[in-house]
Amino acid sequence: MRIFLDPGHGGVDCGAVGNVHLEKDLTLLWTRFIDWRIAHQEGSATQVTRDSDMFVPLSDRVKMANSGGFDPDCFVSIHCNSNDGPPAEGFEIFHFPSSSGGRELATLINDRWPHLPNRGVKTANYAVLRETKCPAVLIELGFINNPREERRLTDVSFMHDAVEAIVEGIFKFCYGRR
Repeated sequence: MRIFLDPGHGGVDCGAVGNVHLEKDLTLLWTRFIDWRIAHQEGSATQVTRDSDMFVPLSDRVKMANSGGFDPDCFVSIHCNSNDGPPAEGFEIFHFPSSSGGRELATLINDRWPHLPNRGVKTANYAVLRETKCPAVLIELGFINNPREERRLTDVSFMHDAVEAIVEGIFKFCYGRR
């Protein structure tokens, strides 16, 4: 299996801002855990759009995933959500509306998500979903501007369970397509 991982934001693009953390830092941390679990524990091939705090334009993220050398089975972009209204909470996962593979991957990850609330599988016209050639999903792990969710996003036990859910969904998707 070949999995392309995309920690959202980076460098000058901090993404959403929590009380203590920046989205770009948490997405990189989570992606490192997912990458380690897939590549080092399972022995599958991974590639990431960034492995440090650097800015990678959306078009370059798509080009990296679509380049012929790696040919990923799926693309997974990791993000933290934010809102302007009353505190919101929950996990949600997006796929491009016409991507049946993206919908299947999103559903397999969503069905394994171990925590509530779960805001479910949704569609979006995000560039990384629309323009990647392989099935792609964008995961919103939780609302970084909700203090309770921000703490949960850095809790080791929560991270362990959530990373397992993400990896199990990815593997179920990839093995089911072979």
